[in-house]
Amino acid sequence: MSIASSRRSRMRSALPPRRAFSSEGNTGSRDENALAQLPIPDECKRMETAVSLDWLDIKLLDHIQRNGHCSNVELSAAVGLSPSPCLARVKRLQEAGVIRGYDANIALEKLGNFITVFSEITISEHRRDSFRLFEEAAETLPEITECYNVSGGCDYILKIIVDSMSRFSAIRDHMLELDVGIIKFSNRIVLRKPFETRSVPLRNLAPKR
Repeated sequence: MSIASSRRSRMRSALPPRRAFSSEGNTGSRDENALAQLPIPDECKRMETAVSLDWLDIKLLDHIQRNGHCSNVELSAAVGLSPSPCLARVKRLQEAGVIRGYDANIALEKLGNFITVFSEITISEHRRDSFRLFEEAAETLPEITECYNVSGGCDYILKIIVDSMSRFSAIRDHMLELDVGIIKFSNRIVLRKPFETRSVPLRNLAPKR
């Protein structure tokens, strides 16, 4: 779904001019030198300190992510620990922030009709304040369930879940009317989801110790 050209023109006129991505002899191109000079968001600069994990921790986490409602007795049997040290390890992982919570996997199709849209957003200025302004605005809308700051042809990819296209249009129009620097808002509607996995390959991603 594309944004009406008249609305896009009004948004551009109300926004500061888009930063030119240029290098000597190639004005307006997004070359590597220009990209290298763009301010990087805080999230991209921040290096999280990895928690020291051993293979038993990985086994615990792998089982928990697949079966988060299991009891401590079931978990200890699955990973080959007695209940007390198993519980102590789980508490340590919770306190360290490795386990952030135990979420329910809701089957949205059981609740009624819904539409998932992935939106590609381009903003006019590539500065920390501009990134923060957009992200704070997006976070206020509960229908925006995921937000990614990405490289390539756009700045952000949003995952938006709504009950109707009219609701999506209202969200889109609201975002465009906010003074958060949006100059391009293109959308892709999900037709079907062949598969989904909520677990991640922990054995491959965990730091090697």
